[in-house]
Amino acid sequence: MQTSYERERTAEEWASLRDNTISWEEIDALVHEYNPTVSSLWINFRDSDRRGSYNIDVESARSAIEDAYEKALLAANGNAVQEALAELQYQSNSNTFSADAVAQNSDRELAKLSIEQTEKNTIETIKKSFISRENGILQRQIDAFNLEDARSEKETAERKKAVGQATEIDVLTAKAAADQAELQLMGDDSTVKKTSELLQVSLGWKVNAEPVFPTIPETARESIEQISLSEDTKKAVDNNLSLQINERKLNLSEGEANRENLSKRIENQKEKIQSDLLSRYQSLKQALDAQAQAVLQEENARKNYEKAERSLQLGTISVKARNKAKNAYTIAGLQKKQADLKAYGRIS
Repeated sequence: MQTSYERERTAEEWASLRDNTISWEEIDALVHEYNPTVSSLWINFRDSDRRGSYNIDVESARSAIEDAYEKALLAANGNAVQEALAELQYQSNSNTFSADAVAQNSDRELAKLSIEQTEKNTIETIKKSFISRENGILQRQIDAFNLEDARSEKETAERKKAVGQATEIDVLTAKAAADQAELQLMGDDSTVKKTSELLQVSLGWKVNAEPVFPTIPETARESIEQISLSEDTKKAVDNNLSLQINERKLNLSEGEANRENLSKRIENQKEKIQSDLLSRYQSLKQALDAQAQAVLQEENARKNYEKAERSLQLGTISVKARNKAKNAYTIAGLQKKQADLKAYGRIS
């Protein structure tokens, strides 16, 4: 199932969306066309629009209740029980009738905004999940090195125990650490697999498919330098679909109580948008600080590894110590990539 008609995209665009590669730039279009929830909402919207289900006249809806009551009375044909039931239904329909609800529920623009909000939220969630998946892959590599170190420590403890330099408790402790590291690795594999399956299904692939996943863009320094809190706050308010939905409801509303509640809700939303954006900027600053720290840690790990290589050649440390320094350097590089992902996640 796809959302758009074939004529609404070029043959080249369809071919790109239907190949077996997910590019970062295509995620928005893939969600629009193939996400099961989003596609279903747009198709239902299109069908409802074609049937003329939107922009129902309020007075016509009110008259429909009266017409239904009169038809029920005619159908009762003097039967007191049927007439009483018709009266009860009429009272129920009259009591629950709301001009504002009819206007809002049948408003085409409001329905369209609601679907656009769902689509936007879905795109953001999917992109965050791709970043999380990539972070999980990096963590899996880190944990593989941790497992290698843990197994080495277990072997050392076993050798020491054999010559009386370690106790049974030392061996069991090292074994428990290695077993835990192995379980962690298995958990990493399971998490990445599950996330991958959910992502590909959400973009139109079958659960057992094997699409090529996208490369996460790097954080562009110029995009960070161009950040302006005041300009971005205005843009965030202008582009917030939830805010637009409530503003549309306010325009449609006639009841004084509803208008007052909606006006308060809109003001609260605007304040929350500004507050959330400020929090995002603070989180971005923390992520950039962590990114800079990760660079330093990788550099220190590199120096330690190079020193370990020289010491091994001089015979002053063991191969195990050199390997541990090498793994620490590799892990520091992977952690730097994780810090890069976190920074991109904060700015995107």
